[in-house]
Amino acid sequence: MPAPASRAKEQRRLHNMHLIDAILRQESSPFTLILDSLEQSARPLIAEYIRRSTKKKEAKVHHHVVFVSFTTLKAPAGIDKLIEAWHIGGKDSQRWAKDVKDYLDATIKGWSAPQALSTQQDRSEHGNAPKKPQSILLIIDSLNHLASTPDTYARVPALLSSFLGPTTSIVAVYHADVPLPITMETMYSYNPGPLTSLRYSATTIFQLDSIKHAIAIKAARDRRYVDPTFGLDEEIEGVIQGLGANSKEGLALHMEHRRKTGRTIKEAYYLPLPTSHKDSSGIQQIALLSDHPQFQETGPEQEATAGDEEGLVQSSFDLNLSEQQKRDRANVNLPYYDAQTKGQAGLEGGRILYDMGSEDDFDEEEDEI
Repeated sequence: MPAPASRAKEQRRLHNMHLIDAILRQESSPFTLILDSLEQSARPLIAEYIRRSTKKKEAKVHHHVVFVSFTTLKAPAGIDKLIEAWHIGGKDSQRWAKDVKDYLDATIKGWSAPQALSTQQDRSEHGNAPKKPQSILLIIDSLNHLASTPDTYARVPALLSSFLGPTTSIVAVYHADVPLPITMETMYSYNPGPLTSLRYSATTIFQLDSIKHAIAIKAARDRRYVDPTFGLDEEIEGVIQGLGANSKEGLALHMEHRRKTGRTIKEAYYLPLPTSHKDSSGIQQIALLSDHPQFQETGPEQEATAGDEEGLVQSSFDLNLSEQQKRDRANVNLPYYDAQTKGQAGLEGGRILYDMGSEDDFDEEEDEI
């Protein structure tokens, strides 16, 4: 029978694996915020969202993927509607929002409109048939443009909330290493920044890291070293990206999910990129970061053995005692042993003997204590 600790760990593992699968299928998170950087782009995760949406369409589910492009020039494969917001400027800078609302309204209206049925038999069959699931995934490839525009700086969450609905979920990307214009921070100095508001309103937040960087950070922490920095955080002139950025091996997802009850669930996952990690359906096999070979914890026995080996390597002599040395140590008669032995002359079993002087003040109560 497994120990309670191992059983609880396995239950937590299964629960969090089901949770990430539901989030990627847009079933548990109306608004997902992805924080990426130059060290790790959000494109692999966005591609995984689109790939899973394609599988939903193959399962005969009414599912549409709307892609709002602020930085993407070429439409990704697998989407149903591309709204190019990057070339809209001037007085029509917010026209993309109207285009999104019009498309969402038209799609939902098309689902709810009754279909024309030719015969009474078709009507009866249609009435008894179960209604197909309906959902819309709205992907925004960059929120930085909205965060740096005076018209939308202070109302980015409100604008995104206007797109949400019972059948609509949002996945938006925010480039965390892109600074905001100084003019925006000056104009709205008493308002929380867009990133703060987005973190507050999002139901799921993904912080992306390159898997190589995550492994390097873990190795440093295991040795009690300072966490290494990469790219812009190195603060080295001319360095924009660090070694191992956007690794082809995969990426680490640090998730923070908020349930309806307000409870927060935090977990780290590993999303591999090679095609060898796909299952028969073509979906990437995401796993817990703790299951990665470089992150697996060693057991107590292995840690003790490793500690002994390290001690032997680092020490120039043997600290262990032989059997003869242990017997000699046990036969040593220490001075206080005699004071603890009863029955000998002048000894009272280790009792402290003290002769009071004239300056001592005897107190019976303290003596009893």
